[in-house]
Amino acid sequence: MGKRRPPPEPAGTTERAEPFNNPFAGLSQRVAQVAPNADGVQMPASETHPQPDSATTDDQDWSVGGKVVLRRERKGHGGKTVTVLSGMVLRGIELAAFARFLGKGLGCSARVAGDQVVMGGDQREPAAQLLLARGATRVVRS
Repeated sequence: MGKRRPPPEPAGTTERAEPFNNPFAGLSQRVAQVAPNADGVQMPASETHPQPDSATTDDQDWSVGGKVVLRRERKGHGGKTVTVLSGMVLRGIELAAFARFLGKGLGCSARVAGDQVVMGGDQREPAAQLLLARGATRVVRS
């Protein structure tokens, strides 16, 4: 059996017994707590942390250095071909910024998985040329 529905309200009543849930009720308090950012745009005080400038991360001198391994994989990626870059000396946020730079430079998707960069497609040759131009001493393609 199905659930019983409550009887419909009479047509002339528009008032409700309980107050209705207004998701914008707390907005007036948040609007009072705003601070201007560097661009003069009003933002909530909790969101005034500085964002990295995309122009500075793309023009940054990435000293890759050392031996870098590029390999093509398909297993574990849903049948899609990916290129895995390992052996980087960069860690954490620097590695994430470098993955973004690689993705933009090669025109593919790039993400960080552990201490490796995973790029969509077979990007071994273009990535090797880009890494050698950025200062890698040895690039191994497998």
